[in-house]
Amino acid sequence: MTLWVSLNPTKMVDRIGAILTPALLVSIIALVVKTVSTLMGTEAVHTTTAMKTPLVDGFLEGYQTMDALAAFAFSVVVMNAIRAKAKKGESLTKQATAASMIAAVALALIYIAIGWIGNKMPLSADTIAEVAGRGQNLGVFILNNAAMQAFGELGRSVLGLIVTIACLTTSIGLVVATASYFHSVFEKISYRTYAAVFTLIGFGLANQGLNAVISKSIPVLLILYPISMTAMLVLLLNLVMPLSKLARGVPIVLVSVVSILSVMGADLVANLPLKAYSMEWLPFAIVGVIVGFSVSKFAKE
Repeated sequence: MTLWVSLNPTKMVDRIGAILTPALLVSIIALVVKTVSTLMGTEAVHTTTAMKTPLVDGFLEGYQTMDALAAFAFSVVVMNAIRAKAKKGESLTKQATAASMIAAVALALIYIAIGWIGNKMPLSADTIAEVAGRGQNLGVFILNNAAMQAFGELGRSVLGLIVTIACLTTSIGLVVATASYFHSVFEKISYRTYAAVFTLIGFGLANQGLNAVISKSIPVLLILYPISMTAMLVLLLNLVMPLSKLARGVPIVLVSVVSILSVMGADLVANLPLKAYSMEWLPFAIVGVIVGFSVSKFAKE
C-alpha cells in the first residue's frame, strides 16, 4: 500500500486527504469519546512509580521521541502538495501556516485526551513491573486495555485500525520525501526505484518490533536530532534577528561534533551539563550562535 501510493506522489494528497485522514480521525474520535465516557468518574490510581515532576518529565520524554526530525522530511512533501493545489496568487506561507496550526491544535487535543485516559486507567506497580519484564511497551499496553475496556473484543480492531492508518500515512510521507530527495541528488536512478528500495528497507525494519526499531535507530537519531533541533532554532532566531552564514553555521558544526562524540561514548562529554537528559548539545548551540554572531559582526566592522 505504501509503495502503491508513493509511486504516484502527485495523487498522494487526494488519496490520503480523501480516504486515510478522514478514516483516521473518525477512528481516533470514536476511541477517545467511548473511552472517556467509560472512564468518566474513575479516580486516578497513584503508584510508587508516579512521576514527581510530571511536567518536566513529560517535556523530556516528548523531546526524546525525536518527532521533530519528521518536520524536515515532511516539510518538502507538504509544501509540494500545497504548491500543486494552490491557486495562482495564493500565499504558500499563509497556507502552510494555517495547515500547521490546524495540525498542532488537533494533535494537542488528541494527546491531551490520550494522557487523560492513561491517567485514569487502573494500573498497579506490579502490573507495570510485569509489563516491563515482558519487554512490552507500556503505552501500547495501556491503549490496548483502554480500547478493550471501551469496545470489548472490538477494541483490538479499532486500535489496530488507528495504528495501521497512522503508520501508513507516516510511511507514505517518509518514502515520498526520501525518494524525492535522493532522486534530486542522484538523478540517474529513477524516483520509482528509490521508492521501491526504501519501502523494502522500511518493511524489513518494521517487522523487527517496536522496541527493536527504537533500540537500533537511537544511535543515528541521537546524532541527527540535536543537529535538526539546532537548525530549526537557528532558523527561527534568524526570522527575529537576521544572522550571517557564519552565525548559522557555527552552532550546527559544534552540535554535530558534540552529538557524534556523545553517541561514541567519549569521556569528554560524559559529564557535560544536561547529559542525563540527552540535551548536552543545547549549551553548545547557544554558545555557537553567540560566537558566530559576534565574529561576523566584528568582521563587518
